[in-house]
Amino acid sequence: MTLILIAILALAAVELFLFLRPKLSVSRELLQRTLLVNAASTGIDYARSLLLEDLENSEFDSLEEPWNEPVEYALDRVEVKVRIEDEERRFPLAFLIVEPAAKPAVGTAPAESGRTDTGIKLSEVGLEAFETLLKRLGLTPNWAKEAVDSLADWIDGDDDPRSFGAEKDYYAVNGYQARNGLPDNLGELALVKGFRPDITEKVFPYLTVFSKRLNLNTAPAEVLESMFGKDESLPIDFLVNGRPYESTADALKLAQIDPKFYNQLQKMLTVSSSVFSVRSTARDESGRQESVYAIIERNEKGGRILYWQRLQPPDDPLP
Repeated sequence: MTLILIAILALAAVELFLFLRPKLSVSRELLQRTLLVNAASTGIDYARSLLLEDLENSEFDSLEEPWNEPVEYALDRVEVKVRIEDEERRFPLAFLIVEPAAKPAVGTAPAESGRTDTGIKLSEVGLEAFETLLKRLGLTPNWAKEAVDSLADWIDGDDDPRSFGAEKDYYAVNGYQARNGLPDNLGELALVKGFRPDITEKVFPYLTVFSKRLNLNTAPAEVLESMFGKDESLPIDFLVNGRPYESTADALKLAQIDPKFYNQLQKMLTVSSSVFSVRSTARDESGRQESVYAIIERNEKGGRILYWQRLQPPDDPLP
């Protein structure tokens, strides 16, 4: 009888183990993933400290700064890689508007039914510069025009589509409406007509929604050409090769800016950066990998995280 009882208990133990084994395996995997996310998050903290230290020691920012170099370090048996980029090197979508949305005055009559008056005024100069950038990145003229017109319609407050654009009737089929404002993040562009995956893959690295300024010391030639135009007598490469500049005045001595761009650009140009994107990846010995992405705003008061996201492998496109 005792042997029978022992056999029954042994069988029950085996069945319990077989039942729990998948769950234990899942638990171990979740634990390891959590540890990797935590390890990757230390890269964000490291980046914030590095950026604040740089602010104290430098009056301008360039591609020669320590923060622009990739960083690698080990935590126990986990390897962490950190990459920092300033957002001011990218084309600011804020350049597409002349002024922010204005609040209606008290007593102002409501907008027409079915219409939204956001008070946003689009910048034709900004839209022209954006179209130039898209062409510079390899888009055909028709594709570039479709993307620009559609984004203009996405931002403006009326329901009148531009020649190659789209308004509420186009988006209603998909169950959503145009924002009637600047996109909150780059991922939102995937909702806009003309921004197909092959196009967003090309343009995302050159765009930002987090900054309203352009750093002449860090912006690539493609972005500079879209802003300044391409003067064959003064190649943008000449402006790039003269970097770094300690002031915008020093840089503008070399740039023959088209007058139509100057008035809007002068308030946007800078030689320092205040907003940075950080991508931190942690990998263990088995090859597991987790990445996190953050946007950090840096000023004299410290480093504030504006955005944080855990990226799913393979890494998501930038937000």
